[in-house]
Formats: sequence, C-alpha cells, structure tokens
Amino acid sequence: MNEAPTIFHRDDVLCVAAWRDVMLELWSGEGTIEHFRVVRASSRRIVDRAQGSRVCLVSSVQVPALRAVPQDVRNEMVARDREMAPHLIAAALVVSSKGFVASIVRSMLAGLQMTSQTRAPSRVFEDELSALAWLAPHVSSIGTRACTPGDLRSAMAEARGAPPTRALHVL
Repeated sequence: MNEAPTIFHRDDVLCVAAWRDVMLELWSGEGTIEHFRVVRASSRRIVDRAQGSRVCLVSSVQVPALRAVPQDVRNEMVARDREMAPHLIAAALVVSSKGFVASIVRSMLAGLQMTSQTRAPSRVFEDELSALAWLAPHVSSIGTRACTPGDLRSAMAEARGAPPTRALHVL
C-alpha cells in the first residue's frame, strides 16, 4: 500500500483519519465531549474532500472497559450521524472490548443502526478483521481502485502509529 492516511486528529484517546474515501475513527480510550466534537468537525472535512462526497466509515473502539455515555456526547453522536447520512456508503463499527458491558454496547449499537436515518448498510463487529472484510467491497464500490481488507488494515495501523496532532481545543 503506497497511500498514507491523512491524519485529522490524533491524541492518546482518538485518531481520526481518512484513507481514500474511508473515514477512520479509532478510539483507544474514553472520549470526552471535545473528542466527539472533533469527530463531527473532521467528518465534515473528510466528506468535503471525498470523491462525490461519498464515504465509508470504520469506527473501532479498543478500550479496556466501557461506561455509560453522557447525554451531551449522545447528542453530538446523533448530530454527526444526521450530517453523515446522505454521504455514507457503508459503516463498520467495531467494539472489540471484552465483557458483558461491551456485548450490551454492541447490541445497543446494532439496534440503533436499525432505527437510524442512515440508509447505508452498517454492521457492528467484535473484531476488526471481520469488519474490514465486510467493508472492503463497499470501499471498492466508491472509486476505481479495488480495496482489500489488508489495505484497510494497513491504513488503520499507519494512522494509529502517526504522531499526535494539535490540541483538541484548536479544532
């Protein structure tokens, strides 16, 4: 893979990047409302630069434990989903955390997807490899270049290893 992802934000909790017409939202810790605002602002920028303003999304949550989501964060997530809906081709959501709470979160996300305004296909996964295998054909459908799960995995690994960007409050 020759193409490096474009990093929009990276700190010790969140990395938001774009690779081709794929938005990468990679969580490694519990986010604050500021993180979710960064995701929303970055989503707009990624859609604006995408071919035909159409994107795929992979959101991966790798945190040791999950907690209840505060109302202001839920509101920000809903607002971002509404803004992304017309531009989304497919979304793979990965909650690879283990345990009872993680399984409840996966179930809740799957239920929310069924009632979402987004018409794009989306699925919740408990591992990234399955998610990327499912998402790759959708990514290939956007452009003229084929996309493999390995391409997506490499882009995610490179994004995770990128140096941190500016502080949250700058966005």
